[in-house]
Amino acid sequence: MPSFPGVAHVAVTVTDLQKSTSWYSALFGSDAVLDEDEEVAGFHHTVFAIGGGQLFGLHTFPDPAAGEFNERSVGLDHVEGVAREDAEQR
Repeated sequence: MPSFPGVAHVAVTVTDLQKSTSWYSALFGSDAVLDEDEEVAGFHHTVFAIGGGQLFGLHTFPDPAAGEFNERSVGLDHVEGVAREDAEQR
């Protein structure tokens, strides 16, 4: 079986950037490495370096799509990560 290339980054769109940034900062144990408006595509992004050369981004748009989230909509369904148990946290 051919190998699958690594994932360089994952980005999620959020409704409350400040709340989400605080939550992910606590989860990752670090501050964002980038926090800026992306002028070409018209969104704001906050990015965390999460190890192994991977990035995790939070996006917000000035004109978010109307309606509630629906997992049956066309698009990315989910991304799963695996947390390693850290002996120092026991």
